[in-house]
Amino acid sequence: MIVGFAATAVCAHAITLKGSKVRAALLFSNASPDENFFADPDGTSLATVGAGQEFTYNDGIATYSANFNDTGFTIRVNCDDTITLRRCDNEPGFVMLFKDDLFVNAQVDYVEGDLNAVFLPFDPFNPNNPKIISIIEVAPTPSKNSKLVFDVTVAPEPSSIVLLGIGLLGFAGRIRRRIAA
Repeated sequence: MIVGFAATAVCAHAITLKGSKVRAALLFSNASPDENFFADPDGTSLATVGAGQEFTYNDGIATYSANFNDTGFTIRVNCDDTITLRRCDNEPGFVMLFKDDLFVNAQVDYVEGDLNAVFLPFDPFNPNNPKIISIIEVAPTPSKNSKLVFDVTVAPEPSSIVLLGIGLLGFAGRIRRRIAA
């Protein structure tokens, strides 16, 4: 029975991104594929979900950002105030990659947005890596402030579900014995 309650706690925690450490990359079509524009000056690109951190990069024309919360993430491309939409439309295409162990069992659903981009549940450069989700811009930014919002649902591991089931069966058996006594 204790094992079942422990599995319940694991399942409840596994469906949130809070506290998870996400690694991010922002790559532009006109730059070297090894140049990560989300990286800090020390070369890291790691943020803890729920800690108020956000991945951002400003190239003087637009600000690119990715913000994770407990249940999903938002991608934004905002043209700077002094930049015309025509100039912003000339920005190069981009790819955003996000890596976390939780993404292996995740389902990512589009919620809303006006950014012309495609979502892939894998790394386009290495399709065998299930820990990575990708956002690829397919057309210029349609407005001065564009965004995409996604929900992330993380399915518990099958072993956690089995442990939960065993615990619930044990708990039901104990209740049945008490009622019968």
